[in-house]
Amino acid sequence: MIKCVERMQPNMARHAYMIMAHTNFSQLKLLLILLDHPDNDIYVHIDMYVRRAPLNELAACCRSSPVLFTREAYIRWGKYSMFEAELALLRKATETEHAYYHLVSGMDMPLKTQDEIHDFYAKNGNIEFVAAREYNEPSAALDRLIKKAASMGMRGFKVYKGSQWFSITHEFAVFLLKEEPTIKALFENYYTPDEKCVQTLLMNSRFRRRWSGAQERQFPSWNMRLIEWPSTRNWESPHPKVFTMANLDQLTSSACHFARKFDMSVDTDIITILARRLVGQSAEPSKRPEPNMPPTLTHDTPPTSKPSAPPRPAHSPSAINFEQAVSAIKHKRQWRKSRRPVPLPSARREVQVRRDPATVRPPASLEARQGQAPRDAAS
Repeated sequence: MIKCVERMQPNMARHAYMIMAHTNFSQLKLLLILLDHPDNDIYVHIDMYVRRAPLNELAACCRSSPVLFTREAYIRWGKYSMFEAELALLRKATETEHAYYHLVSGMDMPLKTQDEIHDFYAKNGNIEFVAAREYNEPSAALDRLIKKAASMGMRGFKVYKGSQWFSITHEFAVFLLKEEPTIKALFENYYTPDEKCVQTLLMNSRFRRRWSGAQERQFPSWNMRLIEWPSTRNWESPHPKVFTMANLDQLTSSACHFARKFDMSVDTDIITILARRLVGQSAEPSKRPEPNMPPTLTHDTPPTSKPSAPPRPAHSPSAINFEQAVSAIKHKRQWRKSRRPVPLPSARREVQVRRDPATVRPPASLEARQGQAPRDAAS
């Protein structure tokens, strides 16, 4: 069994939201607005594969919560780099003690208000909300992992698997960071470690008693996330389903705190309706804009004119209101369809044209060897 750190008393007032994002920054802006709360701190990891990200615009979405950014990993799906990004967020967030640390994706949506979420965790403190089940599918990789754990002195070691998105206490977060060398030694070369590291560490330590699945009270899900998977998971569909308007009743009636995933390029109305419901506005989708109306608040929209005022610095009062963020979501899909890539010249094609025998005159010596008079002499 893995040793634990000493017990700490968490600050029951503040929560830390750790967001992993790599695309759909207009949708991320709306998520930040919905997470904005005086008792929240928000940490965002932007994948290092992203060349440009609107950090100032993202930070300006929050009026009450500070937004901090980190970029420490080139994330590859199914590799250890995914878990390294989680650790980078945890290291940054644990610099200030929080009651709970919530790991969410940039394509998630909250289903409850922040006041409701804070009240829930105040009543259910010291519980680790992690989805975990024993992973015992026979494989040579699993056998090697268990033997390696035994060689490191971990007797009775079992591997657990579940969704990577969690809500954990400060005590377990510090314990997780302390055991980073052990986790890396076991899972660095293992497939999908982001779905096994936290689960295995939790269930092989004394924190197992605080696991949400071991409590007398029944929760809607072990990690308080609503995630729909395809009926048959295989290599062709390893990702969860994207929620659409067909799932509206399921989402509004769920007792979970978060749902994933949403994609504004697939269905913007479901994102808009859930967002309006959380801010207490009408759930009716707004009137669609004209097709030629330019998009707003998009991270890659080329400027049409020079701005009249300098950009607003980070952490300043937001100039982006809720309506603008919703409008950006609805405009984005139409704008993507209207974009046309600019064809680039092909260097290979130019080389082929230069080497074409019909366009390149052979040397005079070659014509002479073939019994032909040189063209210059004939003329």
